[in-house]
Parts: sequence; structure tokens; C-alpha cells
Amino acid sequence: MLNNNELTLVPAQIGFSGLYLDGNATQLGGVRSVYSNGVMTGVFYLGWTYYNPDSTDTTTADQVVSYLKTAGNIDWRFGDKSGDKGSLADAGWTVGVTDNGYAHDIVQQTGPAAESPEVSLVNLSGIIPFYILPVLGYANTSPIYCKLTDGTASTMATGNQSTQLAGQVWQHNSDSFAFSTIVDNGGSNGCVLRELRWSDYYVSESQNYSLIKTNNIIPSTSTWINTAYLPFDAAKGGSGRNIFLIYNAPTDTTLSQRSVFVLDKLTPTYDLAALNEEEYACNQEYTFLLSNKALTSSQYPQGYELENFDWDPKSISGIPIATQYKKGFIDPNGSETNPASVFQYIQNDIPVDYAHTGDYIPGIRVLDNFGTVIDFVINLDGGGDDKYTWTIESAAPVF
Repeated sequence: MLNNNELTLVPAQIGFSGLYLDGNATQLGGVRSVYSNGVMTGVFYLGWTYYNPDSTDTTTADQVVSYLKTAGNIDWRFGDKSGDKGSLADAGWTVGVTDNGYAHDIVQQTGPAAESPEVSLVNLSGIIPFYILPVLGYANTSPIYCKLTDGTASTMATGNQSTQLAGQVWQHNSDSFAFSTIVDNGGSNGCVLRELRWSDYYVSESQNYSLIKTNNIIPSTSTWINTAYLPFDAAKGGSGRNIFLIYNAPTDTTLSQRSVFVLDKLTPTYDLAALNEEEYACNQEYTFLLSNKALTSSQYPQGYELENFDWDPKSISGIPIATQYKKGFIDPNGSETNPASVFQYIQNDIPVDYAHTGDYIPGIRVLDNFGTVIDFVINLDGGGDDKYTWTIESAAPVF
């Protein structure tokens, strides 16, 4: 036995009460469903006990948790009471102890594990979440159990209900998504705010179906001063910009009838985003220069509000996209501003299709709540009504 100044934990005194699907250890066994996209993990909660009446054993719950979380102390396996079916690691699966922030079940809600109580020094118990990542493209259902590496404890010996992970391949398309209108002020001659989201079928199935971030803006023309900035990486966000122009329709060299923006952050106030300190992201044949001159990052227009939009940013599950007609920015001083007074054309090249099918069809790369990166192709002129009606041309995962 180790002295009191050293860890006295005895692995043989650890027992497993089972693998649970909830952090309160009430649902023993069952199926955890995930998309096998290389990012989404399924969370399983390992119930443990520690019993040792030896008065010299001063092991605490934190020490047991630390021991069980240490790589190599638990062997994760495929199998159930019918027998062992091999190692998760040998099949390319990984098991971690850190939450990556995405949903851990396609439908069910998951949460943190209950805290480990210090019942007594001779009778400890607790719950630890473990996050299992199947290999990319896995499309099957497998029973899972774990045991201590030294074989003294195993979840295979607990309960009659096996714990399983079901992997699904992402097989959605444009029909799985929809635009919904949040605000419509004036129809085709006014300002409109919509969200790009999962369709009603999926939203009604689970609140886990949500789109959480815009990663890239992909213009529909390749005629750019510096093509190194295609697509526009909105995910970096280091400048704090949170509004991205995807269409600005010119009526002459200075005025715009309609502008369409992707709003990356759910906030009523926006800082205008540029590709770099000179070029602005737009899908038309123009590249923009903010205020017609090169600006430092501190000089970008900030604190703009969108005209006539009264909405709750927390109420939506998708990506907000706004359209402004003729006028539509409220500047920090409260004055209404035409977008053309902010974005000046500095180049007018012949439009060339960029990976899509037309001049008004940009791509938007979006991250969903399952960790899947999705490329959307959107036709901003789907109704032939001056970019008022939009259609989703395609939606495809990026692996």
C-alpha cells in the first residue's frame, strides 16, 4: 500500500454500474444515433463505484475520475453479452473526454453528467461522460462496452440492455432545407429578413437540427483582383465583422436597388465585413472598396443596423439572410444610408460563372449543429422578381 502522501487508489476496487444515455444515470443502455461526418461524437455516461474499507486508502472521487479519464486505463470494445467483437481503436474509432460543442445525438438532448458525490472515503460513486467518434461514413449499429485494462471491471456485466452507437451517413439535399421569412416590410419593393434553416420536418423532430455558423461566402464569378481570397473565409472572424454581402445589384455606377447580406452573428447590430483591407465580398462582377479607399480594420463601418427589422435573434435555428431595397442601413448616428454610399465599385469585369450556373447564384458554406459543413447554392433570382424570391439549388456536405 502507498503511503498517505501518494495516490492510494486500488484499480481492483473500481466497479462499473453501466453505460448510460443520460447524465443522471437513469437510462441504462439504448441507442445513441450520430451522423458519421468525422466530427460528431456520441456521448455515453460511464457509471462507476469505488469501495475500499481500508482506512489507509484516502482515495477521493476526483482521483478516481482522473484515473478513469487517463488514456490507456479503459479499454473500449465492440460487444455485449453475446461476446466481444473487437477494439474500437483497432477499427479507427476514437474515445475522448472533451466535449467538442456539437450535438451528441441526432434527436435526443444530452447534458453534463451529475457531479460525483463524496459519500464517504469507503463508498464513492460518480458518472463520467465519454465521447465516441466513429470512422467517417460509418453506417451501422454496434453494441459498445468498456472494461478496465487490467480486466477487473466491465460494463458487459451490468444490466441486460446493451448500449449501442448507430452511425448514419449524411444523405440530405436541397429538399431538406427551406427559407422562412422573419420580417417582410414591403415585399418585392421593401426590406426582407429570412433564415436559411432545416425544413419543418427536421425542426419539428428535434431542436438539434440547426445551422449555427457561416464559414465561407463563395461568389458566382471568378473575375477578381486577387483570386486568392476566393472563397471568402468568414469563419476566421478575427476582425469581428458579422455581415457579408452576397449581392449588390447596380442600376448605374453608384446606386444599388437591392442588396443581399448573410448575417453571421445573431445580433441586431452589424460591423461590415471585407475580404481584406481593400476588397469586399460580393457575388456580382464587381469588387468593392469600402468608402472608395483602402481602410484599416479600425476604420471599417461599424454599428450599422438594418432598416425596419424588429426580431429576436435568439428565436431562429438557421442562418439569417437580409435583403435591403434601395435604402436600408441605419448608421451609428441614426441616419438612413444607401448601401452604395458605403460600397463603391472599383472594378467592372465581364461576369464569368464561378462553379455555379449564373450571375446571381452564390454559394454559402455553413456549419450545422452536428459538425457537418454544408455547401449551399442559392438562386437569388429564383422568382424573377428583382431578387425577392430565393430558391435553394443544392445542398451538399463537405468532408
